[in-house]
Amino acid sequence: MKYFYSLLVALVFTVSAKSQCTFSIPYSENFDGPSWVVPASASQPGSIQACWGRVPSATGYLWVPGPSVTVNNFTGPLSDKSGSGKFMYTESSGFTTPPYVANLLTPFIDLSGSAAPEVSFWYYMYGSQIGSLTVQVSTGGAWNTISTTSGQQQTNNTAAWVKITQSLSAYVGDTIRIRF
Repeated sequence: MKYFYSLLVALVFTVSAKSQCTFSIPYSENFDGPSWVVPASASQPGSIQACWGRVPSATGYLWVPGPSVTVNNFTGPLSDKSGSGKFMYTESSGFTTPPYVANLLTPFIDLSGSAAPEVSFWYYMYGSQIGSLTVQVSTGGAWNTISTTSGQQQTNNTAAWVKITQSLSAYVGDTIRIRF
């Protein structure tokens, strides 16, 4: 089973890493840059941009740049939203002990430049055993859930991606991270 999501999401960075990895809005990521490396085989994690984080980071059930090197007609999309780019996804095939939890973390994002900030992302959830995609925000303390989508949302691997836009107005003036 594969969970496919095209997104934005935290490891705890040192103070110097935070300053190097803090971005102002508008901030956008399409996962197509050279730092987002699709793995050569399903057993490899690929590479992600240095200011992003993933937990776990290199082995097990984790977020991986796609498209997948192993195509499965019963899960996931054939391509990203644009039809030709990369996306991030999780793959649970081969893991026997649920729950499957993997986090993808954005860089730090400074929201002080907007009175009405929001996050938008596209997701793809196709497969008979799809779990949940939870999106959370943190200013450095607790994680607050802003969106949860559960279960299969698409009916085949050529269906359209779904866009979610969520207000971040509760965080105006803060520096945040988003966790998927």
